[in-house]
Amino acid sequence: MSQAVDRADKVHAAPRAFDRASILERVREILADSFEIEPETIQLESHLIDDLDLDSIDAIDLAVELEQETGLRLEEQELRRIRRVKDIVDLVCDRLVPA
Repeated sequence: MSQAVDRADKVHAAPRAFDRASILERVREILADSFEIEPETIQLESHLIDDLDLDSIDAIDLAVELEQETGLRLEEQELRRIRRVKDIVDLVCDRLVPA
């Protein structure tokens, strides 16, 4: 079974809890599964390019996965501001977690 199918099953099987901790955990899972990054190296302050070795194509793949995972439509200007794992978590929290 492919990783995409495994992730899709996980998304549909699990309740969609959108708090900061669960969003961070899910971002870690996506980065680890999709880009073969050791989960323990993925921290809030990890820089996607400098620390996690993602490139521009990886960033596009990550954006697509985030959209599929959250159901959000991420705007280009939002994506351009993402540099660190924290930026992803903040973006998703701002859009999904009630104030």
